[in-house]
Amino acid sequence: MRLTPLLTAAVLVAAPVAVTALPASAATCSTPTTTTQVTPRTVVVDTTGTSGFDVVVAVAHHGCAIGPVRAVVTSPTKGTATLDLSAEAGNATTTFYVGGLDLTAAELDDADAGTWKIRSSSAWAADEAGLSAPDAKTARSSTTASVLADADLTADATSSALKKGRIAKGRAMTVKGTLTRARWEAGTSTGYAKQRVEVQFRTPKGTYKKLKTVTTKAGGTFAVGVKATQDGCYRVRFGGSRTVAAVASPGECVDVR
Repeated sequence: MRLTPLLTAAVLVAAPVAVTALPASAATCSTPTTTTQVTPRTVVVDTTGTSGFDVVVAVAHHGCAIGPVRAVVTSPTKGTATLDLSAEAGNATTTFYVGGLDLTAAELDDADAGTWKIRSSSAWAADEAGLSAPDAKTARSSTTASVLADADLTADATSSALKKGRIAKGRAMTVKGTLTRARWEAGTSTGYAKQRVEVQFRTPKGTYKKLKTVTTKAGGTFAVGVKATQDGCYRVRFGGSRTVAAVASPGECVDVR
């Protein structure tokens, strides 16, 4: 598995955070609360380039001293890494701890596509000295992010009766194309078979609406018949899956006479 070396290589934006010493005492400290967020929630990775997400943990200290704040990222293949987050902003009650992770196709397995889990832990105690005590406590929270393979979709409205983008009203046409998805391990895109795609149409001043639904065949190809009834544009949309991003083809416009 190639993911674990990627994550443990510290592809981090933030540096380790030092103890945040607050004027606290046992009489004023109550259990801190934390919220973990990631942005963006959905990351799309193609076969080249870099994508990633930021982890932000909001710690409401409630009068306590806060020690290191960390986030453990776990992929669907169980690759994990511990990210040390740094205090970037805050106010009198809450401090925001931030870190980032970059992802590239060359360092991912295809099976890493899907839901990633992010769990944060924030050490706390009544005062700074208590952070190193055996009974120091930890506040925890978690969230998820979707890491998806990029997709591409082509569509072409064709007919033997179509001449220079013009066709007689009522003539038959075929909308055909190919749905592909990124294969990170191979470093290329391949056809995405057995997926439902939606053929859509819009008038020159209208919005796209569904005409038909068709399932892609081997190699990700599809073809469906339509009838030319009015001027407008055809496109095909794939709504995405648990592991592959949604995508729509460019519009293919025809002039109906």
